[in-house]
Amino acid sequence: MVNTILHEAIHAKIAVEGKSESGKHDEFNEYHNKMVEGLKEYNAANKLGYTDSQIEDLAWTGTKDSKQFNAYITGLAKQNGTTNEEERAAWNRRVFALTYTITREEKDK
Repeated sequence: MVNTILHEAIHAKIAVEGKSESGKHDEFNEYHNKMVEGLKEYNAANKLGYTDSQIEDLAWTGTKDSKQFNAYITGLAKQNGTTNEEERAAWNRRVFALTYTITREEKDK
C-alpha cells in the first residue's frame, strides 16, 4: 500500500536530515502534512475517491503511540462527545475498512 511506502520514505527523510527518532513517532508526525499531501496526490492521480477525512485517518497509521495521534483522538472525542477509547476503536475500524477492502480490479473479475 502506498501509505506504507510514504510512511517509510518519511522515516528515510528524517534519517537523512540527521534527526533521531524516539520510536513513538513524535518526530515522524512533524511531517504529518507531507504524509497527507502524498496521500492526496496519490488519491487524485489514481482516482481512488478517498475523502479528506479518510486520508487523514490513513495518514495516522503507524503512529498510535505518538502524542500527536493522542491529540487527534482527543480532538475527535471532544468534537463527537465520546471517549478517547471510543474514538480509538472507531479510528481502528475506519482504517481497517480502508486498508482491507476489495480493489476495483477484484470487483470487476
